Amino acid sequence: LAEVVWSKWLDHALPYGSVRTPAVIQSGETVLRAPNGEHTPHPGALMVRETVMRLSTCLRASFYVPRPETGDTVLADVERVRRTVNDFMRILPVTVTKEVGAGTGKTAEYAAIEVIFHRIACQSAHACARQILHGALVESNIAIDARWFDLGTTTVLRNFYLAPSFTPTIWCEYLKPLQGLKDIIFYFKKYCRALQNFEPMEMLQEIFAAATKTYQHELAVQLAARLGLPSEITTNLPKGASLADLPNHVFRAAARLEPAGVAMAKGANINTIFHILGVSNDRETALNRLSAYRLKPEDLGPLFEANFILRDRVEAQAGELGFSPRSITIARQISSQKRNASFDKLSRQKLNEYLAELISELPTGDLRPAFASFLADSTRSARSVLKDTPLSALEFSLTALGQVTYDARLEVFHVNGRAPISLGDLPFIASEIEASAQAL
Repeated sequence: LAEVVWSKWLDHALPYGSVRTPAVIQSGETVLRAPNGEHTPHPGALMVRETVMRLSTCLRASFYVPRPETGDTVLADVERVRRTVNDFMRILPVTVTKEVGAGTGKTAEYAAIEVIFHRIACQSAHACARQILHGALVESNIAIDARWFDLGTTTVLRNFYLAPSFTPTIWCEYLKPLQGLKDIIFYFKKYCRALQNFEPMEMLQEIFAAATKTYQHELAVQLAARLGLPSEITTNLPKGASLADLPNHVFRAAARLEPAGVAMAKGANINTIFHILGVSNDRETALNRLSAYRLKPEDLGPLFEANFILRDRVEAQAGELGFSPRSITIARQISSQKRNASFDKLSRQKLNEYLAELISELPTGDLRPAFASFLADSTRSARSVLKDTPLSALEFSLTALGQVTYDARLEVFHVNGRAPISLGDLPFIASEIEASAQAL
C-alpha cells in the first residue's frame, strides 16, 4: 500500500514520475517466518504493477543462478544482455525515442543513452531538492525511461541529512545510477555494432559530463523554487555564481543544523529556513524571524546573503518578462509557503504507522473505501508540497476563502474556481498570506 501511495506522490514530485501500480489485491492471511523460528500471521496482498524494462536489463547479472526447475526457459545471462542491446531501439518506450535527436552525427543508440541519463539526472535533481530519498536507487529500480519503482524505502529526509560525510554537490545515492553509465557503455560497445566506431572512454566522459551538468543546474533551479523563486524564470537566468552555488550553500546550512551543530528551536529544520527566507521581503524581517528560532545569519553560512542576491536577479529578469514587482512578491510568498509546509506522512515511518493502523482496524474487511479516501486526501496534500507549479497557476488554500489559484502574469486570483478577482478587489489577500506564513 505504501508503494501505491508513493507512486502517486512521485508523479507530482518528479518530472518523469514513477511506474504505475494500479491495484493491490488482498490475498487473505499469509504466514511470515521470524528469525527465531516463530510463524507470524499477517494480512497478505499482491501488488499489480505496470510491466516495464529495468535499466539493469542492459547489464550482466554475474551472481544470478537460475533454479534447476526453470530448465531452458531462462536465457543464459550473456545471451539476455546481447539480445537486449541488439533490440534496444525497438524495446525503448516512445516517450524516450521521441526525444532522440537526429542529425547530430551520432547513432540512435548513442543518442538514446544520452536521453536516458539526462532523464535520470533530472529525476535525481528534483528528488534531491525535495529531500526525497529512494533508499535503493540502483539500475534495477529504475525503468529504462528513468521512472522510479520498488519504492519500499522511499521517504523524505529531515534537513537533507544522509550521512556525516555526504558531498555538498551531489548526494551519494544519486551517484549510483550515474556511475552505472560506465557498465552500460561497456556492454553496448561489446554487443552493439552501431557503436563500434565510438571510443568508449570518450562516450563515457561526454555523456557523464552532460548528465552531471543537467543534475547540478536542475538541482539549483529546484532549490531556488523552495525559496519561492519561480523555476520558469530561474531556469533561463543568465549564467552566474548566485544560482550555481546555491546547492553548496543549502547543504552547508543543512549540515550545520544537525544535532551536533546549531541548536534550533524545537520542530525547526531546513524547511523553516527556506520558508523564512522565501516569505521575508527584506533582510531585517528575515533576521527577526530567524532569531525566533535561535538562528543567526552566520548559522546559515553564505545561504542568507545568496538568497537575496539571487532574488534580485530573478526579479530583474521577471520585470523584463512583464511581471510586476508586486505580482512576483506575492508569487514568491505563496510558493515558499506551500513548498515548505509540513506534511507528516512524507516520513516513511509516519506513513507506515498510519497504514498499519488502517489495516488493523479492517483485518478482514474491505480496505478499498478507507484506503481510497486516504490516497485521495494525502495526494492532494503531497501535491501541494512537492509539485512545482507555473506562475499562471499557483494553488493554495486559505481558511477564509478556500481553494485559491493565483495567476502572477495577469495578477488575478480565482477563488474556488469562480471568476477572477483582481488585487484591487482583494487587497487583504497579501496580508493574509503573510500572516499565515508567519504562523507557519
